[in-house]
Amino acid sequence: MPTWEKIYKAKNKGGKDWQKLRDGVTPFCFIEEVSPEFSKFIKQTKLTKKHVLDIGCGQGRYLVYLSSLGFQTDGVDSSQTAVKMTKKALGKKTGRIWRADMFKMKIPQNKYDLIISISTVQHGPKKDLQKLINNIHQSLLPDGPFPIREL
Repeated sequence: MPTWEKIYKAKNKGGKDWQKLRDGVTPFCFIEEVSPEFSKFIKQTKLTKKHVLDIGCGQGRYLVYLSSLGFQTDGVDSSQTAVKMTKKALGKKTGRIWRADMFKMKIPQNKYDLIISISTVQHGPKKDLQKLINNIHQSLLPDGPFPIREL
């Protein structure tokens, strides 16, 4: 069983072993609040389509927040348990939430005006990361609010 699947299964069962690091600090993936910096960024950015993809969505914390602001939300995670947790958190507001390896998945081109990945994409080899960044680049709307340059 992959590591993140073990972590989310334990979290889902109320397991305390995975909720705290040895020094008592809660890992970022289990912090319940949305970062104030992220919230400020979203409020200051003009997004017309308001369609977001969260790569490594975990429990869906950021998707729930964005859904409350009127975003259409899609998410992907390598853990099936995390996918179930996100779907449950979003309820009827669920967009497409699926299980996939972020380095092997194909994201539809020109679909999203925002793609986020909170503490996720750095977990992989450089060659895989470059492929993922190219995939993300092609998936962003060409006329979105962020200047897109050739990679």
